[in-house]
Amino acid sequence: MKNILTLGIDIGTTTLSAVVLNITKGEQLKSFTLEHKSAMTAPLSFERIQDADKILFLAQKLAEEAFELYPDILAVGLTGQMHGILYIDENADACSPLYTWQDGRGEEVADEIKRLTGMTVFSGYGLATHYYNLKNSLVPASAKSFCSIMDYIAMKLADRRIPLCHPSVAASFGLFDNSKNDFDGGALEKLGINKCFLPRVIKDDLPLGKYKNAYVTPALGDNQASVFGSVADEESSVLVNYGTGSQVSVITDRRSAKEPLELRPYIGGKNIICGCALCGGYAYELLEGFFKSYAEALGIEGNQYAVMDALAEEEYSKHRKNTVTVNPLFKGTRQQPDIRGDISGLSSDNFSAGRVILGTIEGMARELYEMYRLSDIGGKKTLVVSGNGVRKNRVLQRVLEDKFNMKLLLLKNNEEAASGAAMYSALSAGASLSDVKKLIRYHE
Repeated sequence: MKNILTLGIDIGTTTLSAVVLNITKGEQLKSFTLEHKSAMTAPLSFERIQDADKILFLAQKLAEEAFELYPDILAVGLTGQMHGILYIDENADACSPLYTWQDGRGEEVADEIKRLTGMTVFSGYGLATHYYNLKNSLVPASAKSFCSIMDYIAMKLADRRIPLCHPSVAASFGLFDNSKNDFDGGALEKLGINKCFLPRVIKDDLPLGKYKNAYVTPALGDNQASVFGSVADEESSVLVNYGTGSQVSVITDRRSAKEPLELRPYIGGKNIICGCALCGGYAYELLEGFFKSYAEALGIEGNQYAVMDALAEEEYSKHRKNTVTVNPLFKGTRQQPDIRGDISGLSSDNFSAGRVILGTIEGMARELYEMYRLSDIGGKKTLVVSGNGVRKNRVLQRVLEDKFNMKLLLLKNNEEAASGAAMYSALSAGASLSDVKKLIRYHE
């Protein structure tokens, strides 16, 4: 049988990642990672903007390199940072920067959107950003539509003139009607937003076009791509991922979710119930910065992760029930952006670096576990964990296993979102779902 080779590209907040997979043999042939360094100086303090065309140039260059090495690639899949938008003109060229998911302008209009539509749209979500820009005359005069950064790159690779949007990405902009698999026209009308200005939502089995004779499939949201590339048994598994933020995701047939959980379109008519923490792995990074600044004051250079991990291991082995509680809400929550973290339960007996480190790890796990409990979905047996924020943190893995009371499976694939996009694209090249899922590997 002919080998099915696919390319997956993940456009992250700070990096571009890609993988080439041999679906037939179940092998990862090549991986690429580079920092895109596209952040732009923003005139307003709440703005978080990036150079969309710089990201496009690097993504095209990466795709060229992959095809030079593997000219028989049959399909290309994309994924990337959700929620953010950029405006495009009549030539399908970017006429604005990329307003990322971290952009804060939506905080000024979130309450107004809720009052007018009855729907919650968090700051950083594309339609909150667009509504703010409309109210403040910041939409470029040449703009004909907007789209996500991964839809922009997919459109360019497929040589299309209009953006087409997978439901998993469209829903991340807000004001999405899951029952109709489309934007809520009534809500848009109440805000004075022309639905025709938005990208068209398509079915998830429709290729966009071709790039060098390879099918280009619709871009997936990075959460959905990570789930697809991480979870082999979708019926019995829960996925937790730790990057800068963190998420807990459960695949379901349900059509609603309790706030603050989100119902996100997945693949094949299914949905994901997802709980998101804004400060996942970043909480541990912040704590490392605290200890690093103290070490540097003592003349000690280098990061402090190894020391922190050792102290956490020691405390975990001695005190399975830690009496120091850390709530790592250093960036607030989407519902309460102004709320902040705290440390409690300190006494003269437990005020130590190890207890605070372990408390932070427990807080990182507790936040996702409480979201999973709120989902009220039972019967799950395995906890799949992925992401750099947990891959090297053995104590976090053990705390998660304790908290969820499930068998923990640590994903081997380093680039789960890019892999998920590549695996998804393989379906358009004739691969079966069972063949695709065989690529998922866990550590023994």
